[in-house]
Amino acid sequence: MQETSLIAYRKKLNDGSIGRQQAQILKLFVEHPECNYTNSEVTKLTGIKISTVCPRMKELRDNGLLICAGRRMCTVVKDSWVNCWRLNR
Repeated sequence: MQETSLIAYRKKLNDGSIGRQQAQILKLFVEHPECNYTNSEVTKLTGIKISTVCPRMKELRDNGLLICAGRRMCTVVKDSWVNCWRLNR
């Protein structure tokens, strides 16, 4: 994990600008900044329901913390091409 990402992540947690579930999702991206994930992959890796992941991911994108990394085949929902997201470094 890059030190600047870790500092930004901790600041967001400490200042209360992101909620608990947003923080849990963001932590996945911060710990693996070289990776990109689909919403379904985030669900699988965090254990958070997809109905919760989708709006939290949108909030993180709206706040500029995550950005689109392109489209690819999802490793969870294997029959469809979907957007994947990465940390905005």
